[in-house]
Amino acid sequence: MKKIFTLLAIVCTMAVSGYKAHAQSFTLSADTVYFNVSGTTVTNVNNNVAVPSGSVTLNWTVVGSDFPALWDTASGLCDNFLCYNLYDLWPSGVTRISDVYTPTNSHDFHLQLNQAKIAASSGCHYVRVKLVNVAAMDSTYSTFVVCNTPVGVNDIHAPALAMKVYPNPAMGEAVVSFNLNVNTDVDARLYDAAGRIVYSTVTKAMNSGRNAIAIPVADLASGIYTVRISAGNSLATEKLTVGK
Repeated sequence: MKKIFTLLAIVCTMAVSGYKAHAQSFTLSADTVYFNVSGTTVTNVNNNVAVPSGSVTLNWTVVGSDFPALWDTASGLCDNFLCYNLYDLWPSGVTRISDVYTPTNSHDFHLQLNQAKIAASSGCHYVRVKLVNVAAMDSTYSTFVVCNTPVGVNDIHAPALAMKVYPNPAMGEAVVSFNLNVNTDVDARLYDAAGRIVYSTVTKAMNSGRNAIAIPVADLASGIYTVRISAGNSLATEKLTVGK
């Protein structure tokens, strides 16, 4: 009996130790951050790092972007150590290393934009970054979505929903970005090539403006899928490739 209790104690200790080893060592303010161009100044779109305890050094890489060339030259990504031009980061796949993040020091991570230089091009575009704490073997993603609507264009005349799916192809998670002209209920579904629903969200009320829904795809087989967004009387679909 004593041996049984001893074994149970060892198993419990290992389970607790394993849990601690896989605890998330850092988080970001949000999975996706939105910014609407509204002037001509240089501005920062923040998605700050939070560290619950200890210290964290992050390796980060741009893993996706559809910024036009003009936006590339007017944009940069910054950690708590340095800023780098976007055109040097994508599609080169180069990895940058931050300074040390702690619970009390600078939590800075942001996209920097020169709004004056991107004013000539309209639309919504994204940049997606993967941040990794190599020491703890955990990671997360930060997606920045920037929208520039020409002055004098009313949202009511914009294409219904203006849906965008990124990254595409997707491996772990796809983000569906869309615009709502009014507050309304939104439903998202993902269909496989045979027309079967392989993922759906619970219908929920969402506010007008730019919104996003994350769809997990890590457990899906590689192939072509269809994303459908239903919002009020509007409906939009977009093809999504899962896998490399």
